[in-house]
Parts: sequence; structure tokens; C-alpha cells
Amino acid sequence: MCSGALLHNIRGPDFVAQYTVQLFIRGGAIYAPWVLPPIQLSASLAHFLSLCLYAPLQMSDPPPYTVDPPSEASIPSPPLTSDRVAGDVRTCSIADLQHDYIRISRDTSTSYHVNLTVDPTPRYRIHLSTDSSEVADILVFPAFSSTVPVAALRLVKNPKRTDPLAWICTRMPHAANARWLPVTKAASLVYGEVYRSQIPIVTTPGLPKSVRSFVWRAPLSAPSAPYMEILWEGPLPYMSQRQSSHDDFRYIFATCMLKGVGGSKENVIQMRRGGGLEFELTVILGMFAVLHHMKKTLM
Repeated sequence: MCSGALLHNIRGPDFVAQYTVQLFIRGGAIYAPWVLPPIQLSASLAHFLSLCLYAPLQMSDPPPYTVDPPSEASIPSPPLTSDRVAGDVRTCSIADLQHDYIRISRDTSTSYHVNLTVDPTPRYRIHLSTDSSEVADILVFPAFSSTVPVAALRLVKNPKRTDPLAWICTRMPHAANARWLPVTKAASLVYGEVYRSQIPIVTTPGLPKSVRSFVWRAPLSAPSAPYMEILWEGPLPYMSQRQSSHDDFRYIFATCMLKGVGGSKENVIQMRRGGGLEFELTVILGMFAVLHHMKKTLM
């Protein structure tokens, strides 16, 4: 802001001002907010003030432009709100060893529904198809939809020893390029019934799933073992080969307790969390495949 005084009606040898107007210059505009009473000024002082008023404004040069980024010391650090890199983000990993308990209940001779043991709300519906035109023998639908299945199981009739006994698809089974993964019978000298299947599973939260090999142990003939176990085959993720052992409970990714076997009252699957929906649907359909090959029925 610049200011100055403009003299008017100057008379006499002493240049006596009749009145003086106080001026303010702001952004190129001149303002005269008030009028001061007459002031006696000498000629030399009046001349000096007029030079000050009408002299061009002197603008200081802007600071030189620089392309150098500000130094790290000049950038304020954001306040830390958590003692974790992840902050408030929560994930669930297969390494957490947490489980869901999934109940499978028969509705009719050809249908079941799937829900959590802690919540009776149906999540999925399983349909045993007798229509040869269907894409598969067993179809999984959302609980309240019967239009497009989300997963399917094809049973192989009279498979040879080296042939898969079933095929499972857990993503768009109606699509022409759908991926079907096999369930096969494996030889074992320790357990009565052993099977293998390829299962899509999320091994690291946030990263794409991959297909891994799993072993099914089904000692259902023993009264004290009314279950099937599904175990990871090979070293676990982020674990060396030397630490690999199927006797370690960390390798058990699901356990199927079957109703009517060994006194069990419900069909319940203890399912490892974090593996993803395709992993869970494969375990459910794989259980039907193994039971069918053993000539058993889910009650």
C-alpha cells in the first residue's frame, strides 16, 4: 500500500494549502477516505510531497525460479496414527489358522443348503441334477437364485484307475472356456482312502490365487474317525522344504465331519479362512466327489 498528499487551491508566496486530501494507493486504485483540515506547508515541502506522490511505484523483483525440489528437512512429516505399516487395514490369511464352520443340510432327495453354524441364513444351494443336458451332475447356486450356477461337479462314470473320478469348476462352469480341475484316487499304505485334487487358493492376501495340490484323507471306515481331512501337499507358503511335514496341524486346511458317522449329528466342514471362495466351493464339491466314489451319500 502506498500513500501521499495532494494539495489543492495553493495561493500566496508561501503556498498555503486550503485543504489536504490523504490518498491511499492500493492495487493501482486511488482512495481518499477522509479530508484533513488545512495545513500550512512551505513551497519546498509541497514540491517534495508532490514528487513523492507521482513518482512511479518501485516493485521488487520476484525470487528466482528454481527446479530443485524442496529438501526433506523442509517437508513436514505426517503424524503417525498407527504402529503398523498397514494402518487400519485388516486382512485374513491362511497362515492365521482361523476357521469358519460350514453346515450342509439336506432339504430334499436332490438338494441341500449351505450356511454357517453360527447363522441359519442359507448362503448357497446345492442341486443334484438328473438332467443329462445340464452342464454337470452337481451344481451350486446362490441361496435364492436358480439361474446360473457359481460352481459345478462332473462325475466320471466307471473311471479307470489312472483317470480322474470327477472334475470341478468353481468359476463360470457354463462358459465355453471354463477351467475344470481333476479329483483323482491315490494309492496309500497308511490310510484307507486317499485322493488328490487341484484347488485354486489365495496364499497371500491381495495377490492373485494359484492352483495348488491337496490330499484328501478319508478313513471313514473307522468309528473313531467320522471325517475327511484336506491337507496341503508340499511345503507351505513362506516355509522351507525342511519344515514340511503332514503331521503338522498347519497342513490341515479343512475337515469334514459327516452326519451319521461315528455319532456325528451334523454335516459340518471346518474350513480354513483366507483361501478364497473358489477354495471353499472346491472343498464342498470335492467332498461330494469322494463320497460318490466311496459309494456313500451325504445324509
